[in-house]
Amino acid sequence: MGISEQVKLGSLWFTSKSKAVAYIREIKDDHLPGDFLSGQAEIAVLDALQRHPSCSEKVGLGVRRIGLYSNGSTRSGHGFGVERVDGSVARFSYKVCFEAQRRSHPDRVSEAFRQAVRPYILRWRDNTFNKHGGQIICPVTHSTIKQFKCHVDHLSPTFTDLVAEFLHLENVDADCISVEISHGEQVEAVFSDNDFRQRWIGFHNKNAKLRIVSIEGHRMHHGHNSINKIYET
Repeated sequence: MGISEQVKLGSLWFTSKSKAVAYIREIKDDHLPGDFLSGQAEIAVLDALQRHPSCSEKVGLGVRRIGLYSNGSTRSGHGFGVERVDGSVARFSYKVCFEAQRRSHPDRVSEAFRQAVRPYILRWRDNTFNKHGGQIICPVTHSTIKQFKCHVDHLSPTFTDLVAEFLHLENVDADCISVEISHGEQVEAVFSDNDFRQRWIGFHNKNAKLRIVSIEGHRMHHGHNSINKIYET
């Protein structure tokens, strides 16, 4: 008989995944669509989200808050959603968080690369809007873009290209990079080596070519499946 996997959500330990699932389900059932989580409930759901196989895509540029959203006519009624810092929302199933295997090391390393440069990308976005008087025209749809409902894209070189070039210059394999989980404003993977992190930030900010597009423009340019992959292209 196998040993049950212990699960830590916030400051709480559960002796099995089924008990952790029951706790998250109780949080869901105690809230209505339109409610937003706070305190221990928010921390627990954020920790559960870390287990989701598509966590990086769900989080995007960062989580502003976790809320409950109506599922329309489905039997489940309502479920969790991530409201990102750019105003977009990504729904997620808490059951998938526990049914899937733990996120792989490469997934966590990828998240750490994004986490390190996120503040600089957001600062660039804000400065760009300020420079243009708060109004920017989407280069794809030619519509006016709102500051907190937009995407920041990497032009060539792509974000993936930048990471690959940096790893080449550092002469390091991604599998050998040490990461840890931060429980600050965001629950996310971060580099254990701050010097490595700072070198990556400097390399990215020197070489990245960014542009701002509307959410619809991002969808049109990259395809429907990549709509949640903010600044990944």
